[in-house]
Amino acid sequence: MPDDIPAVSPASVPVTDQGGEENEPEDALIARLVEAGIDGNMDEINALDSRVLRGKIKAAVIKAKRASA
Repeated sequence: MPDDIPAVSPASVPVTDQGGEENEPEDALIARLVEAGIDGNMDEINALDSRVLRGKIKAAVIKAKRASA
């Protein structure tokens, strides 16, 4: 393997979403997208690259909808 490839740690990669807001804290991103998901807007959630983050948000949306019903 070549030695000239820089290693990238997950902490150094900024969290981005469809809106293009970089360096948004993960907690704030989750809260914002959960609120959007409760309102029925799943487009931005589905556009996330991180499967783990997308799963967390969808689980929180379902939990919030069940709690309100």
